[in-house]
Amino acid sequence: MTVELTEELTKEFGKPVLNLVFSPKKLTEKSELVTHGGFIPSKILLFLQEKGQKVVVKEVPKFSLTKSEVEKMVFSSRKFEVKNKKNIIYELVFNYKVIFVSDEKTEELYSVKIDSENKISVSKISIFAEDFFGQKEILELSQRDSGVISENEINEKFLFASKELEKVLAKRIAEIENQLLNRLVGNLKRIKNYYSEQIETFSKSVVPDLQAKAVFLKQELERKKVEEINFHSLKVDLVLLSFQILEKEKIDFLLKVGEKEVVASLDCSSGKFDLPKCEGCKTQTLKFETCEKNHFLCENCHPVCSSCGKETCVACGTSVCTFDGKVLCKKCEKTCDSCGLFTCKTHSHFSEIGNQIVCENCLVVCKNCGAKVSVDFAFGCSVSGEGLFCENCLNTCRNCLKKYLKKFESECSFCGQVFCEDCSQKCSFCGLTNCQLHLSNCVECGKSLCKTHAKKDLQSQDIFCEKHFEKESEN
Repeated sequence: MTVELTEELTKEFGKPVLNLVFSPKKLTEKSELVTHGGFIPSKILLFLQEKGQKVVVKEVPKFSLTKSEVEKMVFSSRKFEVKNKKNIIYELVFNYKVIFVSDEKTEELYSVKIDSENKISVSKISIFAEDFFGQKEILELSQRDSGVISENEINEKFLFASKELEKVLAKRIAEIENQLLNRLVGNLKRIKNYYSEQIETFSKSVVPDLQAKAVFLKQELERKKVEEINFHSLKVDLVLLSFQILEKEKIDFLLKVGEKEVVASLDCSSGKFDLPKCEGCKTQTLKFETCEKNHFLCENCHPVCSSCGKETCVACGTSVCTFDGKVLCKKCEKTCDSCGLFTCKTHSHFSEIGNQIVCENCLVVCKNCGAKVSVDFAFGCSVSGEGLFCENCLNTCRNCLKKYLKKFESECSFCGQVFCEDCSQKCSFCGLTNCQLHLSNCVECGKSLCKTHAKKDLQSQDIFCEKHFEKESEN
């Protein structure tokens, strides 16, 4: 391969042309052998080492818009004005060499790209190289114009890029350390086996010198373990190889509507036109309206309230009726006090108990009295199993604490307290109703007994009806 050298490389090599071969078999007196780490690659790398460390790239503007052209793009019923201003924006790329050193040495290249809004991206391979070459003007940093970024700002971005790269590298470091640990465990096992055999042999010897040798080998084993652990500890170095500054021209169009100001920006290099974002849905648009609070809204984010007919604002807050899907302003929306759903006036109801506003899903009509109440104040009857009933038609049993219709309550003839029918029974002999506390059952026949008809055997303390009490007494 014949290579014609540049003027600078001609001075380095002392000749304008190099005849390169890649196999020793093809080497002649007039040719140069190229091998990994050989003279030719090393000399070129040394020459290039200081080249391109600091590069400024200025993109040639290809797109433009005038103030009048932007004004024609705007659609709004509001009065507006447009002002334009040219700005310079920048992107920075820092190229790092990451060196992993342990029992093995590995080097990897990473690029960190930061734009003017501090958005950052990290890549293991410099995917950004194409962005900095092609039809762009390239200047040395010392030859550049004053530009838009100072040395202090570059240093701040460098620290920011380094911290972000360290976060990305955390996973890579964990992978390498896991591999290191596996190798360390294997090496320690091998060393231990090697020394243990010798130590065991010498320890069994009756010769003093050999016993001393065993002690020495034990100490040597511990030193070897420490050496291996240190040898397999990972050290990571970040080396900044170079950085590039990409400068672009941008035109900002300031759109003023009353007291509201928004910005549309044109990237003169790519032609990307970033429009102001709707404060309701974040859609970029030049078709807009503004609300009373000066929110910038697209045509979809200022609908008319279905109840009062006024324009609403999604940014200020609008709702949709859960039942018919119609838009509601804040003043017309109703919130169900039970489930929290939004409803319109048509689909909301007043609860006769609790002073609540409830939706149709949470409205209950009492089966006993017909009252319309919230589901929070409606319950089933524990005795009949029916429901639902309002609180006014129910009582709470003081024994089981369950709710029941009032028609299923009973009064204890002994204590006068009221209970549900499930927690009271009639005496099998006199028919009087008693609560469970003042009711007993005959141990022989199981009949319910009030206090009057319950007979207690003093010896056994058992309760009997009169019939079985007499039999028990006879026995």
